Amino acid sequence: MKIRSVFVIDTDGYRITTIADNHKSKNELMKIAKEGNFDGASDYIYMDDGLEMMHAFEAGKIYKNGKMIDAPIIEPTKEELRERDLSMLENEYNSAVKDLSDALMIARLKGDAVAEQSIQADFDKLQVSYKEEREEIENV
Repeated sequence: MKIRSVFVIDTDGYRITTIADNHKSKNELMKIAKEGNFDGASDYIYMDDGLEMMHAFEAGKIYKNGKMIDAPIIEPTKEELRERDLSMLENEYNSAVKDLSDALMIARLKGDAVAEQSIQADFDKLQVSYKEEREEIENV
């Protein structure tokens, strides 16, 4: 089944939206798309059958120089990598603190002072390790 479509494209070739309606003419669809005031819109591509192009966009393609091409791989910035690494460290730290807290509670319930001291020592090591790793990430 054919689907008349207008693809609204930004300056980098990414699809902003698609207007599709088999009951409207090409001119009507183009008018609707252009009057939509889509932020960043720079191109309007009409297709009598837009399914193939839609599938290409869904597969990660972009529209450049009149054809569908693979979207460029965008490397994360140094700041994005730092934020990711800090988030991962924070998650690992919080998980370890929870595990130690649970273990400490069990040791206290059992009245096991030796286990409590060992868990406290593990917690102290975790604090030092966390602080060092965090500083290392922040200073990269």
